[in-house]
Amino acid sequence: MRLAGVSALLLATLGLAGAATAAAALPWAPGPVVPVRAFTDTGLRLGDVVRWGNRFAYIEEATGEVPVGTLAGAGLQHVAAMPAVSEEFRCRTAPAGHGWDTAALYCHSPDNRIYRIGRDGKVSALAALPETAPSDGAVAFDTVGRFGFALLAATGRSGKQLPGGAIYSVKPDGSVERLFDYSGPGGAENALVAPVDFGSQAGSLLLTVDAQANGGRLLALDPKGRETVLARIGGDGLNPLAAIPRATSGVPAPGVYLTDTLSHKVFLVPGAALAQYAPGVLVGAEQRGWLFVVGPVGEQYRTLRLRTTLKAPKFNLEGATSVG
Repeated sequence: MRLAGVSALLLATLGLAGAATAAAALPWAPGPVVPVRAFTDTGLRLGDVVRWGNRFAYIEEATGEVPVGTLAGAGLQHVAAMPAVSEEFRCRTAPAGHGWDTAALYCHSPDNRIYRIGRDGKVSALAALPETAPSDGAVAFDTVGRFGFALLAATGRSGKQLPGGAIYSVKPDGSVERLFDYSGPGGAENALVAPVDFGSQAGSLLLTVDAQANGGRLLALDPKGRETVLARIGGDGLNPLAAIPRATSGVPAPGVYLTDTLSHKVFLVPGAALAQYAPGVLVGAEQRGWLFVVGPVGEQYRTLRLRTTLKAPKFNLEGATSVG
């Protein structure tokens, strides 16, 4: 279906709802087809990807292996491994200042441990969240300051019967504080602190929540735990989450990099095709490969499904990172 306008009927057709549905005349319009391309084929069951200095780090699902490759997508060298635990590991690099090691990777494992991986590949345990149920590893650094520049980790995992999870704050010394809960059904897959120009939710914690066939939600949680549903999708869970990059050229290529567990590939959504949607975030439907942009328009939030060249019978989109 070709997208045209921003009517409530269109959003309902796509299975979308939330704050955006009340705004029938928001100014966004769909652009041309977004030419998503394969960036690299790692041969690994990927759970995440992140730029790590002058290289990309790829995080393998369940094994905890962390190989690296060049910024052009070439080569693959195993540099570290966390203890193997079934399901997804997510990793992020730290922002400058506030006591964090900017040369390290910080990772949330499925058994709710937070690991620090140094540039030399040395793995050390930073913290353990007081949870027994497995999680899907959602983790993000507070780069705005509303959460005290902490590392934020969400527990919970995908599943239509699961009741959400909890948000924890982790400090550089490994101290852990439980902040608040978020609602189900389903659990958090990925996390991101919203950019400073993301409307009324700037600096809030964003979560993609996966309730499998019961659909997905993009949640915003402020420091007091107040929860806002920014977007909904029917029929598939939401999983990848990344900020829309500002740059349109450079090395590595600006854009959003997506991992697919099934094909072992990292896909690149080019920054030049996304720049018109900034400030906003890109979210993906895990199995169908649908990509959406969610962004602020005044005090409301608009959701737009992108037309892309991403075609396959089935996907398993997991992690995402923004470059640029």
